[in-house]
Amino acid sequence: MIAVGLIIFQQQSGKTKIVFCDVGQGDGIYIRTKNKIDILIDAGPNNAILNCLGKQMPFFDRQIDYVFISHPQADHYSGLLTIAERYQIKHLIITPLYADSKKYQKLIELTQSKKSQISKAVAGQQFIIDDNIKLKIIWPNQNFANANSLDEKILGATTLLTSSSDPNNFSQVILFQQGNFDILFTGDIPIDILQRLIDDGSSLSGISLEAMKIPHHGSLSGISDNILSALDPQLAVISVGKNAYGHPAKKLLQWLKEDNIGYKTTRDDGDIIIRINEKGWEYETQN
Repeated sequence: MIAVGLIIFQQQSGKTKIVFCDVGQGDGIYIRTKNKIDILIDAGPNNAILNCLGKQMPFFDRQIDYVFISHPQADHYSGLLTIAERYQIKHLIITPLYADSKKYQKLIELTQSKKSQISKAVAGQQFIIDDNIKLKIIWPNQNFANANSLDEKILGATTLLTSSSDPNNFSQVILFQQGNFDILFTGDIPIDILQRLIDDGSSLSGISLEAMKIPHHGSLSGISDNILSALDPQLAVISVGKNAYGHPAKKLLQWLKEDNIGYKTTRDDGDIIIRINEKGWEYETQN
């Protein structure tokens, strides 16, 4: 079995894979780049992310190079508690927002105790993975954070902002680029901010997306037909589980069909895997 596993990983070398993990009603995205860098964007509401990593990450690899927590709500970070105990997290990138949650505070303190490098996401930051792969932080920007802060609090060794604003307003928006492939990760960003990033003439204008994660599990609070038309992805992914909120919205699914945008949901399709190499990209689903 070990020999077979090694052969499979060797065959996939040279390709980057992006896995939208089926973690239920939450977000959990695992990326393994062609140069063997492991990246996690959110980790879902429970330990389901571990099943995904067990299938998609080499069993001998116990380090995750970059972990992004889009914002401090439990359906995005709770699964990280167990991950932080089992894996070494090299870099943890959090939104600059303080949260009263004891679980979130425990997570930050645990990663600090294991010598993870913790930084705050600010628009304009770039993480260069190699000469052909980078991640760009599109949101939150510093001016917005300052204008919507009430005070500062220290969490471990990190100074964070308190705010009366909805935590979703601080949700990270991340653009991953590899060659001619662009994918947008949107967390739970609200519709007005996403529209602002399209209209501001610099952040997202002029970008041709191959794929995007639909914000907020397919809620209409994060997406509109105008936004879909402007971003025009070839593939839209909705990270969603069984829920009482009506996610994903029927109107959203109608827009996607009318705009000829292919879409998949983790609830219906399981793990959604995008593979990228110098020749192009493809995707598959695994239940």
